[in-house]
Amino acid sequence: MVNEAQQQKDEEAREAFHRDSPVAPTLRHIQRSIEFIELVGVFHALVTAAGGSSCG
Repeated sequence: MVNEAQQQKDEEAREAFHRDSPVAPTLRHIQRSIEFIELVGVFHALVTAAGGSSCG
């Protein structure tokens, strides 16, 4: 089990990366894109389960 001090250190390192890394904006953009694709998939599944028609 990871101790509390290690968890705190990991969180601080993650925050520093997101704040200071030159690639952080690109990674945030990719993450938002992935979340959007997942959201579209959830909506598609919802419409399909509700008996709606899909394209195709």
